[in-house]
Amino acid sequence: MKKTIIKAVVAAALLCGASSLFAQTLTIPAATGTINGVGQTFVVNYTPGADSGAFDFVLNAVPAANLTITAATAVIPNGTTVCVNSASSVTCFSNANAPTADLAAGTITVTYTAAAVVGPIALNFGVTSFGSQLGVPEPGTATNGTLTLSSGPSAPAIGPLAATALPAGPINLPATGNVAVTITGAGTAVADVALACTIPATGASAFAVTSGGAQTITAPAVLGPGTPIGVSCVRGVADVIATLTCTQTTTPASVRPNLTAAVTCPLGTVAANPGSSPAAPGPIGLIGGPGAPATGSVSFTNVGGTAAYSVTGCTASAGYTTSTIFPVVVGIAGTGAVSVSCVAPTAAGTQGPTGTLTCTTSAAGFNPTFNLTCSSQSASIPTLGNAGKALMVLLMLGFGLVGFQLYRRSA
Repeated sequence: MKKTIIKAVVAAALLCGASSLFAQTLTIPAATGTINGVGQTFVVNYTPGADSGAFDFVLNAVPAANLTITAATAVIPNGTTVCVNSASSVTCFSNANAPTADLAAGTITVTYTAAAVVGPIALNFGVTSFGSQLGVPEPGTATNGTLTLSSGPSAPAIGPLAATALPAGPINLPATGNVAVTITGAGTAVADVALACTIPATGASAFAVTSGGAQTITAPAVLGPGTPIGVSCVRGVADVIATLTCTQTTTPASVRPNLTAAVTCPLGTVAANPGSSPAAPGPIGLIGGPGAPATGSVSFTNVGGTAAYSVTGCTASAGYTTSTIFPVVVGIAGTGAVSVSCVAPTAAGTQGPTGTLTCTTSAAGFNPTFNLTCSSQSASIPTLGNAGKALMVLLMLGFGLVGFQLYRRSA
């Protein structure tokens, strides 16, 4: 009851002109910060008057672009204070919790991230008002402040990542390449920036970061090309685009946007990988008995091809023929044979005229020509194997026994 009477007297005194004795105050002390810094703070100090039941204010940072306010929290004893913030302003409302206890001295702490601009930022009060616990408006003062930003240690700056197209090639096979990293700012003092890069696998294209995805660049860095980020994919039936994303973590801590780059995995080309065994020009040697047919062949291959191809025809020079029925289809990872024949010379161990086998295929640029030789087998004296030798021994023993018997009879 006594406290209420006192408040009524105070309110009457205020209405009668004694306001200067009881004014509440809001003051912003001079503050400093560093550019590119996060978690930095400045404060608004509140001092109550003789009968302090409420206050509210709007505080603006000018120029707004030079910082970003991230939070505002109040500690005003004996009251409930609510603060909300935008990127460049703070609005707070405070009321006493009970009519028997005035608001006490306290602070509002504003957390901000500074932009990369050195110089002063004006912290200016906009609308302010003060009141008693009886709801009577009270006079008060609000003193603006200044936040001065200086250049502290800063991490190197990384330029935008350029869109990258991986090289074309056969379908279903890997394509590899690099996303260039360009250092556009050297940074100052002892500072660094760590990159952590990822890319979605994106289905069958199977994008992946193969190298440089986790790297740290230390200040002062050399301007220009940095360590590239290796990426890969598997070529498919159409162009596929995925986004490479690199987060930037700086020391000292600062807010850095993610770096991104579009990476294109190209449409895979469908093509054969033609070859032969033996490889052109051979030779292909045909050997047969004297005066008898001699045969040989060439095997066409498609190792690593992504499409089949055909041997559409082969032409043999005079003295040689082919009985193969064309076309010969050589599938993926498959083979196809083309045979060729000649008549061996009648003289054993001799070689007839040489020739060629020229083939055409559906594979671009693959029309091989093979050299051919036609030889007769050398004459040879059959040799006895172990069984033949044993039989010869038995025959000799048999002849010996026959001779011995004839000798005995003649005697």
